[in-house]
Amino acid sequence: MRNGSPARALPFPARRVRAGPYDVRMPTPPKKGKKDAEESLIERLLDDDDLNDHYAAREQLAAITGERRAAIAEAVIAAATGRVPRTAAIGVLADLDVPAAIAALATLAGHRDEEVREEAVTALGNVESRPAAAVPALVKALSDENEDVRDQAADALAEYQSPAAVEPLLAALAKVHEKKKWTQDVQVGGILAALAASGPEEARVIDALVEHLIPGEPVVSAPAFAALAELGSRAERARPVLQKLAADADPWMSIHAHRTLVALGESPAMHLPAILEGLLVKDTGDVTSAAASQLLQDLGATALPFLDAAKNGKNAALRKVAERVRSKISSKSRR
Repeated sequence: MRNGSPARALPFPARRVRAGPYDVRMPTPPKKGKKDAEESLIERLLDDDDLNDHYAAREQLAAITGERRAAIAEAVIAAATGRVPRTAAIGVLADLDVPAAIAALATLAGHRDEEVREEAVTALGNVESRPAAAVPALVKALSDENEDVRDQAADALAEYQSPAAVEPLLAALAKVHEKKKWTQDVQVGGILAALAASGPEEARVIDALVEHLIPGEPVVSAPAFAALAELGSRAERARPVLQKLAADADPWMSIHAHRTLVALGESPAMHLPAILEGLLVKDTGDVTSAAASQLLQDLGATALPFLDAAKNGKNAALRKVAERVRSKISSKSRR
């Protein structure tokens, strides 16, 4: 007691400080201490605001193993599957790539919030191990009411290359065809790419790609040509149709057919002159010449001898555009 008043209890321990002949009781503030490294990393992994720090934390996570990684995974899964899922946490689930994380993503792919569904489907596409357990969720997402979710699902299935996806992809394609203007639907391209990756040896997959080689409909024709070119010799079944299209009056279809036949293994000498001629086609928006330029660039070194010959040819207009395309190929090769 002091001056007859009871001593007031300090909210924290006191330390004694000697000042002159007297001892003075001074309050000792609590030590703040350093944040636990694991807790700090989890906070950074769940940070939606500072994306640079968020991704730096994800890189750091890659080097963590054992019990510490398991504890972090548990915290991230809890954040991703909470009543209000943390967006940043959803992406981290793909990095964790463990059964519990895949299961959480599969559940989130059916969430009531379309943004959460899109994040989850995108994350499933980024899972490095391409787990079979994710395929049903991705297939279901092909029928999502949100176009972005559907597109992400198709892109993810193209990465997974799962034969189990062929049937649902064909069903999704049939559903798209029910739309009045389905030939203008960019989603078709994603489905076709996913089909080619999932069932490259299946006749019905090749047939589906060929069915989308529709003159005057580049939105569906371009990805169909690209998928067939990617398959190469495995798309042998498409050769008769491609040969017919190569002789077609539609120059845009013709140059794409020539390019695809080169991918199937036919001699470039048979087809590159026709693609070069496409550089001179004048149509609305110069779509054919632009396509020819891009196809030649895709062929890279294979196209160089033909471009050099065109550069030295008599056609002044062709010499000019051939030089420009050649420069672009050379520039890419130096990168």
